[in-house]
Order: sequence, then C-alpha cells, then structure tokens
Amino acid sequence: MLAGTKPLPFFGLVIKDDELVLNPLSSSRRLNPRGRFAGHLLPPSVAAEADERPDSKFDIQFMNPNAPFISWLKSFNRVLLTTTLLTGTEFFTAEVLSTPADIINSKASSIDDQSPTPPPAALGANYTTLKFHDEFNSIDTIDINNTHAPGYNWYVQLPFGWKSACRDAYDVTNGVLKIGSGDNAGWVLSTWSGSNGNGHAFRYGYFEARVHFDPTKGSTARSWPAFWSFPVEHAWGPAQQHWVELDFFEAYTGGFSKYDGGFYGTVHDWAKDGQGKPVNHQNHNNYTPLNVDWNQWHVVGCLWMPGKISWYLDDALLKSINYSSGQAGSVTNNTPSNKGLFSVIDKQNDLLVLGSSTGWEMYVDYVRVWQK
Repeated sequence: MLAGTKPLPFFGLVIKDDELVLNPLSSSRRLNPRGRFAGHLLPPSVAAEADERPDSKFDIQFMNPNAPFISWLKSFNRVLLTTTLLTGTEFFTAEVLSTPADIINSKASSIDDQSPTPPPAALGANYTTLKFHDEFNSIDTIDINNTHAPGYNWYVQLPFGWKSACRDAYDVTNGVLKIGSGDNAGWVLSTWSGSNGNGHAFRYGYFEARVHFDPTKGSTARSWPAFWSFPVEHAWGPAQQHWVELDFFEAYTGGFSKYDGGFYGTVHDWAKDGQGKPVNHQNHNNYTPLNVDWNQWHVVGCLWMPGKISWYLDDALLKSINYSSGQAGSVTNNTPSNKGLFSVIDKQNDLLVLGSSTGWEMYVDYVRVWQK
C-alpha cells in the first residue's frame, strides 16, 4: 500500500486455521443472498508488491457467504494461488481464469484482527457481543433508493413527515462515510425505516463511533456533527406524550455559532405539558470542555446500562448520570424535576442517528454497538 493510505479490505478477509476465509464482520455488505465485493486488478506484467496499488476495479458476485474464500474462488474455472497462505499473511496474489481468454491477477488485503475488541467500558458492563457495526467499506449498507427494505444498516427516511435525506448529504469513499446536510434537526441517516418497521433499534449497550471533522466551521452551519439516538416509539409510534432522547456526542453550537471544541453528551427527557408543548429536562453535566484536535480521528462512546448512562472519549470516562423511577434527576433547566426523570428510556427501543450540516461535514470510520 502507499504510505499513509488506509488498507483496503476488498473482500473482508481473515486468516483462520491457515485458510483465507471471509471475515464474519463482512456482513455489513449485506451478503444475503448475494453480495458484491469490489476488488482491484493487476495487469499480468505488474508484480504484486506491497508498495503498489492497482488502478482498475472489478466486481464479483458472491453466492454463498458461508463458504471459505478459496473454495469460492475455485468455483470459477481455474484458480492459481501464487502466495502461500500462512497466519499473518497480509497480501496474496491469485490468477483467476473465468473465461479461456481472461486471466485476472487480483490482489487483496486481509484483515489482521479477526474481530474488533470490545472497549474497556463495554467489557466492564459485560457488553461483549458486537450486535451492530458498519465499517463503511461500501455504500451498499445504505438504503440510498429509499426502498425501506430489510437488510440495510442505514435508512434515508426521516420521521415526522420530514423530507428524506438528499443523496448529496452523504457518501462513502475509501472506507469512510461523509455526513453533510442534516438540516432537519441534524438528522441524515438512521438505522430504522418507519414505513415498514425495518432496521435496527437498541435498548442498552455500548455505542461508539470513530469520527473527525473541522472544528472551525460551526459559525457557518445550521446544524453540527452528531452521533445520537432516538426512540422508535416516538419517531414512528404511539409514545407522543413522553420520550427520552440520548445524545452520544454532539459538537453543539445551537446553529451558526463558533464551536468551542467541547464534548456534549446529553440525555433529554421530553414530556408534553397541559397545552401540548414539549418540556425538556436534561442532565446537568452534559458539557465537558476539551483540548483535542477534532481534525484527527477520535472515538466517541456512550455506555447505557439500566439506571446509568456514561459518556467516553477515546475510552476515557468523561461523565455519568444515575437515574431511577424513584428519584428526581439533576438537570440544567426546568427544575425541580419529577421523580423518575429519564427512566422512561428503559421502555424504549432507540434507533441510531448520524447527522451534521451543509458546509460542516463529519467523517465516520465506523459505528459499533456492543450488547450482551
């Protein structure tokens, strides 16, 4: 690979028992029942050296996501492996004869770590199962045509009758998702489609995303980079009087204001008053001042356990709140609060949301959810 470039997991491969097999985490490419894998071509005259990157691409159709990769390759007319596959192998070269006149030399990169390791906070809570993830190796995990069909990680449909996210509000390049225009409350993509009830929603877990963005663009943007969650029951359901919103991370400005670099992690308890107006209570410690470079990659995380919510940056604990049905919460506004503040969240199923704003893009390397 060229110096400074990100390894390209073309096929999502790992070495297992001295055999090259499909990484089980490659399910993010929607392999059911067919999946498309992008590879790279090497002309026969070009040596497959680790410091070279091919130019052209090809698409191949994968019929059985559970078959070993080599067995799948051998389903073509002929395959010759020119690299011995040993544990730790990072590159290999194969000659695939798919038609008598077409010999393709293909090079792919294997993934050394067979699966991500649960973060320390997830381990401590016994949330060690990776229940959801997207490494953004393909845009195919996004329902770009707004079909509402099952099998996607992300949907462009927005709730409350809002217009669906525009196609130019997001893109995937070189394993990174770019999130732009999210001027409807900072909402671009979510893990749920309300029309058919398809998607992914969660109750409890450790939620993390690896992100970066330019912190200087807040004054020109209506919304701001954000990774948050929202109850399905309120977005497309009956819970219209009382609901809780959980913001894992926001580079909050309020709109068209300078961003100060801090970490905003907030739980909002929304309840309508006698006139039908939503009243917001939120945790008193939602802001943490920081001195970090948001142009660099950082992992923002949130641990949601029964009775407790905690926020993290790069695995370091920033703040926590405790809640229960029998206690009032400590809040920044609308005090005093009622008993049971925030506890309605324990009855919710939360979809995930990624958002930012026109002119203030957020870049996302991955999103992961760990549960029991």
